[in-house]
Amino acid sequence: MNKVNKFNCVLCDSDDLVFELKARDNDKKDIFKCKKCNLIQLHPRLEIIRERKKDGELDSQDINRLYTIHDYNKNMHMNYSFNENASNDEISVHNKMSHIIEADRFRFLDHFKKILKKYDQKNKKLKVLDVGCGYGYWCHTLNENYDFEVLGMDLNINKVLYGKNKLKLNFEFIEKVIEDEDFIASNENQFDIITCWHVIEHVYNPIIFIKNILKLLKKGGIFLFELPNEDDELLALSPEYKKLIHFEDHCNYFNRETLRYLFKKCNIEEKDYDINCCQRYGFYNYIDWIKYATKSKVESDDYININDKPRSNIEKIWVKYREENFNTDTLFGSFISR
Repeated sequence: MNKVNKFNCVLCDSDDLVFELKARDNDKKDIFKCKKCNLIQLHPRLEIIRERKKDGELDSQDINRLYTIHDYNKNMHMNYSFNENASNDEISVHNKMSHIIEADRFRFLDHFKKILKKYDQKNKKLKVLDVGCGYGYWCHTLNENYDFEVLGMDLNINKVLYGKNKLKLNFEFIEKVIEDEDFIASNENQFDIITCWHVIEHVYNPIIFIKNILKLLKKGGIFLFELPNEDDELLALSPEYKKLIHFEDHCNYFNRETLRYLFKKCNIEEKDYDINCCQRYGFYNYIDWIKYATKSKVESDDYININDKPRSNIEKIWVKYREENFNTDTLFGSFISR
């Protein structure tokens, strides 16, 4: 039964939205597909007001890792230390997160290095803004590897304070959002590179978001991003997986074509951007989802291979096939400001 739609598409403003499924964690929110531009999107979009915590707090998704039955990479720990007031639960969550964060930040670093090389920026002292910095791992990573001026930005101050005070991460931050027009006006044309890792899917108005990114960049400045891919092949193969990853914190679900449309709406020419793809989750994870169709039985690798063994030839073929067909779980790319 089709639901009556009272919302407009956040990308093309069409009111021709078709119900797709319920948000995983909120039965008052629905996920629609726009019949005009094909963007998958969540409605209604409600503001979340958070109480500011003195020392910060874990993100709700990360708290859920306390209840993970298996963590094949539990012996991999990052070198960040907690202060003396950290609870055993917090340390447990951190240890369970460690291999995920480690894999993510090194992948981001690989993206970043390629961009520096491509645009001949490697020997310059750059001004970098990380939008949606969260705990601050990426800013900390940049400060470990480069002598740049790095600034993190996030609305969720509790995550930022948790990174600063509990994890002892080294980074500077501001409690702002890209939609803050006063911040845009006072920082126009100030940044050489802006990074945005798994944030665009959380943005209520992606057109305003991208246009303001452009205003912040210097002429020739670079925007570097990564986000989930709605054309992920596994969505069609496992209905339970599809339900799991469509939740209310994600309000936009882009694929390559809807990203292209977003950039077109922001007057970014095709010659000025690249959209690529990568596979974030592992081969055995993929097989488990198809075989068992439930998260409780998916016990394989999350982001890196089981026991850190080299990828097999069949896995390499699998990744290559998915990259060539743009049906990996993740998209990444960049555009340049003219």
